[in-house]
Amino acid sequence: MNLTQPKIKTLTEEEWKELSALKNAINDSPATVIPEKMEKFSELLVRSLQERGG
Repeated sequence: MNLTQPKIKTLTEEEWKELSALKNAINDSPATVIPEKMEKFSELLVRSLQERGG
């Protein structure tokens, strides 16, 4: 049996900027960040960690 790693889609420059902006917004005032943006942040954070082997 051959176990293969799923293909990891790397973050684009735009996604890195969005991740950074969301991180800053969450740090500054978490109550103002809507749930959909929190989910987007989580998705981008997980993908960024997968890119780095985490």
